[in-house]
Amino acid sequence: FTLLLGRNIAMSRRREFFLARNFEEALNTAVQAGRKADSVLNHTLKNTMAEAADGLDSLIEEPQWSDRQAQTLETCVASLRRGMRACRHRQAYIHMASDKYVLSLQPLRLARFVADLTAGRRMACSVSASSAVMVDPTMCGLVLDNAISNAFRHGHPEDPEVKLVVTTTEIEERVRLTFLLTNRANPSRPTVTPEYIDRVLSGESRKAGASTSAMSDQIGLQHAFLAADLHNMETSLVQVGTQVEFKALMDVAVAPDVQDSHDDLYAVDLAKFPSGVRIHAIDDSAATRELLKHNLLLRATPDVHMYGEKHAEVAQFIHGAAADADLVILDQHLEYGDPDNVLGTELIPQLLARGFAGFICMRSGNVSSDDVAMYLEAGAHCVFGKEIPLKQMIDDMKVAYVRHSQEQADTASTASSCITISKEHHPVH
Repeated sequence: FTLLLGRNIAMSRRREFFLARNFEEALNTAVQAGRKADSVLNHTLKNTMAEAADGLDSLIEEPQWSDRQAQTLETCVASLRRGMRACRHRQAYIHMASDKYVLSLQPLRLARFVADLTAGRRMACSVSASSAVMVDPTMCGLVLDNAISNAFRHGHPEDPEVKLVVTTTEIEERVRLTFLLTNRANPSRPTVTPEYIDRVLSGESRKAGASTSAMSDQIGLQHAFLAADLHNMETSLVQVGTQVEFKALMDVAVAPDVQDSHDDLYAVDLAKFPSGVRIHAIDDSAATRELLKHNLLLRATPDVHMYGEKHAEVAQFIHGAAADADLVILDQHLEYGDPDNVLGTELIPQLLARGFAGFICMRSGNVSSDDVAMYLEAGAHCVFGKEIPLKQMIDDMKVAYVRHSQEQADTASTASSCITISKEHHPVH
């Protein structure tokens, strides 16, 4: 009997082990499938909103709108671009939650960054900092986007009086960057105290039903503080009388290649863009092709060739661009259905193999730090997210093209000088 009982216990434990392992495997499979589906949805949403925003941008420039109508359209565009940022922030948060997010410090023009964050929102802002700084724009954007949304959502219902002030203070070779966001408090909500913030960040206030809004789970505030910790930001949220203050402090480096005269230099280089540059571009979206071509013809050059309507045009793009283009623009995901899907990073080596020596620009809905590194490693010279307005993207691309061309000319001149010196010191017999 004892032996039989032992066998039954052993079999029962073995069965429990197999069930637990199968459940864990099934759960991991479900999680991975969910993440893949989420990534696909994220990509689709960003591209769809980018097309809508670019289309509205083109409409705004037409003269028939009244000031009020144009303002409404601009607000719609800002909302779409905010939605694209939310998609990017969601992907970043998923990586943060799994301890896989890696900070990517990039030169950031604070005035433009704040203008993008506050576009379409009725709030005041002041940016006294003129220099560019090295930060992770995704993490910084995640913190401030959530803080601004929180100020509007939980501020005074009649007029929250939201204001953002950005300042920098020199500290030896670095600068202290300060974001101060204020809003008028909602008198019907709990007073913001350190104890209240602790309950929100721990999730206790949601369990206790402390939120007065059916739509608020206070997750945004948790995201903001988590991102701030990852970026070594000192953050605080306090209420002084009727005013709520969110402050974020961080010590950052000044971008080494961007001087205070950046705006003037940018305008000078923008004016140097040659009028006859030949541009070839490929994208699988009909709306994107139409909008991109319209804006390139309007803002860059009369010599524009578009490809990507069908898979056969991929080969036409490679042939035409290698033979004729000075500048190419590629989408990363060219989808024609398996097995005909193509990646832009697969096309760059084909262009280079055919002797293409021009300027390569990637424009994609996926521009995480890993994505950008992959594009640059493949041979791209510059990368733009599709959330960037086409007008801004084209101007930035033109400046990048001019500076790249100048660097090539300087390199060629230096090489020529070295050859001349070499011949003088080592004459050929």
